[in-house]
Amino acid sequence: MTTVINILVRKSRPELFKRLMASIDHDVNVIVHDDTAQRNRHPYDWNLFCNDLKAQVDEGYFLYADDDDLFVPGSLAKLDDLLNDNPDGLIVQFLRKGTVKKPTDFMIDNRMIKYGVIGGGCLVLSAKYKNISDWRAIRGADFFWIQEVNSMVNLKFCHLVLQIAPNNGNHGK
Repeated sequence: MTTVINILVRKSRPELFKRLMASIDHDVNVIVHDDTAQRNRHPYDWNLFCNDLKAQVDEGYFLYADDDDLFVPGSLAKLDDLLNDNPDGLIVQFLRKGTVKKPTDFMIDNRMIKYGVIGGGCLVLSAKYKNISDWRAIRGADFFWIQEVNSMVNLKFCHLVLQIAPNNGNHGK
């Protein structure tokens, strides 16, 4: 069974965006916020666009990706399989610097969410919960958003590395 998966992406660097899109190897919906013209704005304003992006999700599940991230080959098909059980949401992992898992395996095993060790792309959430919490224009907004969602939704923690941040998560800089 195929689940509707919506990937919400900020596009501010066209070449990196093309690379991200080329890493998507599964049938998904991609919802894009073109941020190219606003590269010199306040660094945390991007967080508010996350709210605009999730407002466009009508069905299935959604997750965030930055234009400098890549999807691990085959990971979206594995995600689709995990979503067949219709969980409310999942916490998944991403790689920084090619080897550092965030959240760590220990954190996944113990259902832990920790500031600085999780990113917006680690939460895959059912569209029915898209309005349960909003992003704020603050440092660490992804952590605070995920923490708040986790306090209200029964999330399943999974050992699935979905994305790689080869540029070490430079937050669009």
